[in-house]
Amino acid sequence: GLNPFVLDTHHTGIDLYGRPRSGPIFYEIALVNGTSPTETEATAGGHGEAGGHGAVSGTDSDSFKDIFVRLTYTLPSQRHAIGVLGYFGKTALVQDTAMGMEEMEQAGHAAAPVSEDDPLTDEQNGINDGFRILGADIELSLWRCNVRGALLFGTHDNPYGDGVRFNYQGVMGHISYPIRRELLAAVRYDRVFSSDLPTLERQFLTPYMRYLLLENVHLGVEYNINLDDFDAS
Repeated sequence: GLNPFVLDTHHTGIDLYGRPRSGPIFYEIALVNGTSPTETEATAGGHGEAGGHGAVSGTDSDSFKDIFVRLTYTLPSQRHAIGVLGYFGKTALVQDTAMGMEEMEQAGHAAAPVSEDDPLTDEQNGINDGFRILGADIELSLWRCNVRGALLFGTHDNPYGDGVRFNYQGVMGHISYPIRRELLAAVRYDRVFSSDLPTLERQFLTPYMRYLLLENVHLGVEYNINLDDFDAS
C-alpha cells in the first residue's frame, strides 16, 4: 500500500536491552521513529525504479513513534534458542496522488482524495495506517547443521487510505551445512501469503554456497527460484 515501512532496515530510536542476572533470557525494548521514503523515492511516489520500496531513510516525516519488543530464550546447552517479537506502529500515509496508483488499481482500490490546491499533511487530514507485526523464531544446532525458522503475522489497518484492513503472514526456513571449514552450503525458503490481498503472495527457494578465501574474504553464489513463476527466477 502507501505505507513505506520496512522492518528489516535502519531505524532511529532509543533501545533498552539486557540479560537479567546473566540468565537465559535476553530482552529488547525500543522506541523508534519508523521509516519513510528517501527524498528521491518520495518524488517517485515512494517506490524504487523497479516498483519496490528500495532504500528508506531512518527518519520518518510524521510525529508518530513506534514500539519494538523482543524476547529470546537460550537453552542451557547454548545450541538452541527461541524468540518472540512485536512491532506496533503508526504511519501518516504519503498522499502523493501519483503514488502507487498502478498497484492500487490492481488491488481494486481508489486513492484517498487530496486537494492539490490545499495539500494537507497526512496527520492534519487524519489519513494514517496503524499496523502490527507479531512473530516467533527458532534456531537449532543439529549435528553439524544450523537450522533457523521464523513466522510473522502482520496487520495493516489502513494501508491504502480507504479504511480497508489487510492481514498477511510470512514464513522463513533456513538450513546450512559446512562441507569443509572453508565451504558452506545452505538453502533458504521464504513465503508470504494473504487471503485478504493475494497480490502480496510470494514463494521463493534459494540455494547458495559460500567459499571462505581468507578470514575476512569470501565468495558466494546463489540462485533465487520463484516457485510461483519459475520463468521469473
